[in-house]
Amino acid sequence: WLFLDFQKNEKLYGIGNQAQGSIQLRGSARYISRPNEAGELPFLLSDKGYGILLATDGPAVCCDISTYGSYLYTEENFIDYYFIAGKRQNTLSAAYSYLLGRL
Repeated sequence: WLFLDFQKNEKLYGIGNQAQGSIQLRGSARYISRPNEAGELPFLLSDKGYGILLATDGPAVCCDISTYGSYLYTEENFIDYYFIAGKRQNTLSAAYSYLLGRL
């Protein structure tokens, strides 16, 4: 469990598959992992200039429901995560692709 304190007006997105596009995460609890797609890792994007990459093969959930708090969760015994900074969303997406060996 990684508990987070997002800004009130911050927009959060999970990167979905190409057909699905990005997934709005504020005010919901959603899976951000893509178990059917080999080589893909869960990735959360913020409009505040950063992304969080979770290095896990297991299912990953992002929860942002006020009753439960804001957190990232995975069924693995530990979470390795990487913060990626960038001013634009395409910069963050390119960094994600680079880390996965696609660039």
